[in-house]
Amino acid sequence: MLFETFVANIMENVMGGRAKVTPSSGDLGVDIVHTLSNRDIYLVQVKCYKTENSIKFDPLVVLHSNIITRKAQGAYFVTTSDYSPQAKKFAEERGIKLINGYELSQYWLGAKMNWIDAPPKGLMNHLLNSFDWIIEKGSKFLRR
Repeated sequence: MLFETFVANIMENVMGGRAKVTPSSGDLGVDIVHTLSNRDIYLVQVKCYKTENSIKFDPLVVLHSNIITRKAQGAYFVTTSDYSPQAKKFAEERGIKLINGYELSQYWLGAKMNWIDAPPKGLMNHLLNSFDWIIEKGSKFLRR
């Protein structure tokens, strides 16, 4: 749940709103439910993988099913690795935003600020407050 919490914190600070981490069991392919101030709901699946383990399209199918079932505005898939060509095609055709490890680091560092064209919300403050936490817990992120 550490990686999910890390991603949820970045989402809140970049896009605003409330990003709630779901329970680790029985999440049905949704790790974070992000609600914006206009009440739009975005579903998020995260995978903390080594760079050589790219995401296939199967988990994106599950995420897309959740968009329909939960009547969400959209979805994001966030990974520390990258995506297979099939996963990229599937996501593009269905409007699922893919964020790889490099992009995630850019959001965390403040170099990239427009996750969904929303203004940044206190990202620098978040970075300063969470730096120690990231250093302490960072080695546990690449557990696969």
